[in-house]
Amino acid sequence: MASDGTNTLVVAHQCNVSNGNVTLQWLALLVGPDGTIKNSVNLSAVTGANTVGTQSTVAFDGTNYLVVHEEDSAAPLLGVDYNLDALLISQSGAIVSGPNVVGLSDHGQAGGPSAPALAFDGNRYLLAFPGAGCGVPPQLCGLFINPATGIANTSAFQISNTNDYNRGQPAVGFDGTNYLIAWTENGSNPPGLVAVRVTTAGIILDATPLLIANNVGPSTSGAGPCCDLQPAVSFDGTNYLVTYLDQRNASSNYDLSIYSGYATISAARVSPAGVLLDGSPTTPGIVVTTAQNLVTGRVSSAFINGAHWLVWDSGNPRTLYASRVSTSGTVPAVWPNGFPLLPPVAAQVATQLPAIAPGNSGGLVTWLQVQPSSTLTALFDMPIYSSGP
Repeated sequence: MASDGTNTLVVAHQCNVSNGNVTLQWLALLVGPDGTIKNSVNLSAVTGANTVGTQSTVAFDGTNYLVVHEEDSAAPLLGVDYNLDALLISQSGAIVSGPNVVGLSDHGQAGGPSAPALAFDGNRYLLAFPGAGCGVPPQLCGLFINPATGIANTSAFQISNTNDYNRGQPAVGFDGTNYLIAWTENGSNPPGLVAVRVTTAGIILDATPLLIANNVGPSTSGAGPCCDLQPAVSFDGTNYLVTYLDQRNASSNYDLSIYSGYATISAARVSPAGVLLDGSPTTPGIVVTTAQNLVTGRVSSAFINGAHWLVWDSGNPRTLYASRVSTSGTVPAVWPNGFPLLPPVAAQVATQLPAIAPGNSGGLVTWLQVQPSSTLTALFDMPIYSSGP
């Protein structure tokens, strides 16, 4: 999701089940500062669940939102490659242009399916995605998109450069001059979380990517993949904060159904010059959580009211937690494992995959809530919680 400062555009699936058939459709929901849904718009045609992708991203350029989502599998029998459709959405929640196919996303990458990532530099959007069309083997690609049309105005260019098929989970930030793109890389030696700076002209400034986390630990030699790190990037006006799932001292327990395993949460600041300011590749600089026996899912971050705010899901049953990191890289001592963002839930209910976006006076958090039904399927709701931290 992304905010215009007052309202927030949330992009999600709508799932329909009828006579045993499942169909999906992408929706954009315009949410007000008090959490009310002000408008909703269908972004795609209703399609079979086996042909629609699961990943999306959205950003705001000062006039419109740009939504990029997976649609129409290019390899439906394999479920590996998906077209990336781009649409411009107005601040009132109406489609301005699109859908336009701008790229091809590849699900056969590190840590499971990877969402594309967007950032806006004042003139155009940069889309980062693991896919085809920018190198062999498939690499992490970059693509610039025109904010007036929602159409790519450059060819995809190569960001990663290793002879391996396992990379993904990009996160993008912009510092006013250059972009920072972080992603998980299994083809490098050592594998882990890396980042490069990219100019607004698409020039890679770092010939050797910055290694933020050397992901060698128990979980990488067990059932889990090397690099399910799910990084997030936020910029505070001076430095970037890169937050990620840290598997180096965790158990190898891994749940393929939810693409997450035992992990703590770590972070590090990175300067606009591409310098790692906290810790080292083998030692986390900012320890956000310390409990090592919790299954932990994706972490999301946003810079709100002078601090980086983080939200993630963990525990059994899965629920939401939050914490904050100051611009100097400190975490409140009273929150060694964050604080619960939700009241206790029933054991059969799971909350996961949170996202956070800043507004003028606070932040908006959304998440996926899973409740078992009387059948073998599951019901998915997307609650919205609005609060000033």
